[in-house]
Amino acid sequence: MATLTTHVLDSLRGTHAAGLGVTLHRIEASGARAEVFRTVTDAGGRLRKTVPFPAAAGPATFELAFQAADYFARAAAGGDTVPAAAAEGGAMGNAAGDAVPVVPGAAAGITEAVVRFVLANARAARHIPVILAPHGCSLWCSSAA
Repeated sequence: MATLTTHVLDSLRGTHAAGLGVTLHRIEASGARAEVFRTVTDAGGRLRKTVPFPAAAGPATFELAFQAADYFARAAAGGDTVPAAAAEGGAMGNAAGDAVPVVPGAAAGITEAVVRFVLANARAARHIPVILAPHGCSLWCSSAA
């Protein structure tokens, strides 16, 4: 079986994105999406899963989706706070050390961060690191897990 790993950082709060919903779909030749798994990241914002791969199959396309809006809404409901400058889009922290609540709806900019990628075969390994914020993300793929 192929291996998929990810590590997600919450850049708004400067921590690991623990409990972030993640869904993997296989993209069929017809374009249809078939769910492979639905899970959440661990306390360290990490995920390691094996990906079922038909024995005779060649390269396969997958779509990995990170549920950003749900994650940041849960963070807001928990009363998390961030430095005011970060909430306003500036650098983390300010001279006064002001903090503001992370409000529901802050994730309105991104509901999901999605990446499509190809696994060459059943022995393939893919690592997808992600830096996530309510209004943006950065993600990339590497071939080694």
